[in-house]
Amino acid sequence: MIMPKRKLVIFAAILAAAVLPAVIIAPPAQAAVSVSRAEVGGSALRIEGTALASRDISVDNVVMGRSDSAGKFRIERDPYAAPADCTVDLRDGSTAVTTRTLSGCAVTQPPTVDTSAPGTPTNLTAALSGATANLAWTASSDNIGVTGYRVTRSGTLLAGAVTGTSFSDSGLTAGTYIYTVAAFDAAGNASGASNSASVTVSAPTTDATAPSVPANLTATLSGTTADLGWTASTDNVGVTGYRVTRNGVVITTVLNSVYNDSNRSPGTYTYSVAAVDGAGNVSAASNSASVTVPEPPVTDTTAPSIPTNLVTTVVGSTVSLSWGVSTDDTGVAGYRVNRNGTFLATTDSASFIDSGLAVGSYTYTVAAFDAAGNTSASSVSASASVAASEQLAFLTPAQMPDATVGQAYLGYIVCSDPPGPSTFKFKLASGNVPDGTRFIGNTLENRPEARVTGTPTRAGTFTFTVEVKDNTGATARRTFTIRVLPA
Repeated sequence: MIMPKRKLVIFAAILAAAVLPAVIIAPPAQAAVSVSRAEVGGSALRIEGTALASRDISVDNVVMGRSDSAGKFRIERDPYAAPADCTVDLRDGSTAVTTRTLSGCAVTQPPTVDTSAPGTPTNLTAALSGATANLAWTASSDNIGVTGYRVTRSGTLLAGAVTGTSFSDSGLTAGTYIYTVAAFDAAGNASGASNSASVTVSAPTTDATAPSVPANLTATLSGTTADLGWTASTDNVGVTGYRVTRNGVVITTVLNSVYNDSNRSPGTYTYSVAAVDGAGNVSAASNSASVTVPEPPVTDTTAPSIPTNLVTTVVGSTVSLSWGVSTDDTGVAGYRVNRNGTFLATTDSASFIDSGLAVGSYTYTVAAFDAAGNTSASSVSASASVAASEQLAFLTPAQMPDATVGQAYLGYIVCSDPPGPSTFKFKLASGNVPDGTRFIGNTLENRPEARVTGTPTRAGTFTFTVEVKDNTGATARRTFTIRVLPA
């Protein structure tokens, strides 16, 4: 059958609609955020630009502003911490993202990780002194720097942060001790153990040796006081004191080789002394020495007047004393000079010279006595100070070098070094060193220096006072300041 032409056209149109693919028209793309200004200055962020109208504007997914009805926006944020790569992503809620680099921003490089261990300490030695093991070794090296050393005794950690190349282990009992040392750095990397070194502490021996016999005992009468003196004894370990016997009875034990037996009534007194040591060993008795206290004249019971105006004068290691003369009804026989509460000497004049004194402070009194044994009360005391031959003083300026947060710091505090062997003891008397650092100032031989070392963790100005004392007794103080700058 032949189809009419009109129907054929309609059929063809229907067929074409069935087989042709559909065409989907996408909506127009949304514009990304447009930025005209993106910068950081100090701790502040500033961004300006345009976006879709009335939209929240986010920076790295944090909403920081909103566009107006015309799409304009301005963001200001202070404080603001810029990202390490100095780039930010901006969004206005559309699918598009705008990435911009902030001007005025410095890219932060990631820190370098230290994985290198220090070299192994070498030449470890151990020397025994009494009950103390004194260790020493050769310093290790490191790509950045050795922070300290760990000391192990017989397999157990003994000290975990020794900063120098020596260490003393004291108070050891009898036995053998084996030591090793390992170095470590600030990143926690540790070297292998050094060679081992050992010491052996012997059990203490029993002291059965008595001190030598005190010699040359003398007894001199001053008024009613017997002034005793003798030559010091010796001992294999050490003399701890002397027992003083009067008329066969022990009356006291003294530390030094002099004793004053005062307020004796009339009569004869015979003395001897014996030395003792820490183990209780006692020497034989010394030679004997006697004094006789006479009966006082019945008519003279009046003591001399108290010496007045006691004056001291110091020249070097000598103290010269002078005072006003006392009076007495029968006459002053002499004066008793006492130093630091202990009898020193008698003199028949109103002056006395005390020489050969060590560095220190001394207090003197004087009492007058007459031929009858009457003794006045002591005078008003007078003091004198013998100073060191050379003044101990700090050489480091009060304003020490500046430090910076996060950077290792080492500052030396140095004092003068008088001639001859010296021992210096430094201590932090007051104040605080910078946070993250520490003060090192132990007792040092012939090393007049202390240190402030470590890595500061906080900026600021830190003030502290250091005191140093040497083996002569001289002391010096100084207040120091360290300024820690921000990183």
